[in-house]
Amino acid sequence: LIAAAEQIVSQWPRCSVILANHTGDVVGMGKTQDMAAAVRELCRQAGGSGGGRADFAQGKADVAMLKGLLER
Repeated sequence: LIAAAEQIVSQWPRCSVILANHTGDVVGMGKTQDMAAAVRELCRQAGGSGGGRADFAQGKADVAMLKGLLER
């Protein structure tokens, strides 16, 4: 996930990206918003936790709850 996020941000430097996988790992990367706050809030809403720096954050969340958030 980290490598994929790095690749996206290197191609589009003004974008922010949050990626998650099938085990509930979450990675956020970008320079245009506080990724620690974004990942923390996403993971909180999905029954997990997360945090990090403003430009890079990681977390863990419940996969079913993440899917539910995406379907809204």
